[in-house]
Amino acid sequence: MSTYIYDPKKVTVTVGLDLVSGFAKDQMVEVFRNRESAYSIDGITGSSIHVPVKSRSGMIRIHLHHNSPLNKKWEYSLYRQENEQSFERLFIKIGDRLTAAKCLISRLPNQGFGRKTPMITWEFSSLEINNAR
Repeated sequence: MSTYIYDPKKVTVTVGLDLVSGFAKDQMVEVFRNRESAYSIDGITGSSIHVPVKSRSGMIRIHLHHNSPLNKKWEYSLYRQENEQSFERLFIKIGDRLTAAKCLISRLPNQGFGRKTPMITWEFSSLEINNAR
């Protein structure tokens, strides 16, 4: 898995139509691309062919401050995704190069019970991550 790190102070991050703000202090946006793999196909003559598979899928992790207004909006989106089967496909753009299409919130954020956590981590799964550097 390839990992790419982006400083939110130096790049603009958008999720859907939202310009992301309220990042947690000293946290980076992390992009994880799935590893390329390969498989073999055996022919009828006994020979096999090695076929590479280029996966463009991966995960994007965004750390927000607990007071960020996007937490409530994304919570509602996650609620709809789980309870109403309304899968909102998000498009994520980081800086002027990296784009991630067909994204969904992939897990519940770390909310903390009975106390405020200083940071809430959101993970988005993506089927297509392009131009990660």
